[in-house]
Amino acid sequence: MIDKGSVNGVYEGQPVISDKGVVGQVVAVAKLTSRVLLICDATHALPIQVLRNDIRVIAAGNGCTDDLQLEHLPANTDIRVGDVLVTSGLGGRFPERLPGWGCIIG
Repeated sequence: MIDKGSVNGVYEGQPVISDKGVVGQVVAVAKLTSRVLLICDATHALPIQVLRNDIRVIAAGNGCTDDLQLEHLPANTDIRVGDVLVTSGLGGRFPERLPGWGCIIG
């Protein structure tokens, strides 16, 4: 829950972004509060891209550990340890190239 709602201009589907990047997405809005689904939630998935080469993949939450899982990734995909991940903008739910997805750690 966050302490902002419809009176503050919050709307369902809105991205939630901190100073470090993407945090989640608004899934329910009341007058003074809203409920946010965190990007690490096991039911959340979003298209992302590798900043170095623009390869697009799906990042899925895995229960709010400290990482996300890259889904449907062919074995020969050019993704390396240290690659930076950003939102791809595909589907229109999040703007393109928002930071906060982190980097590949292995």
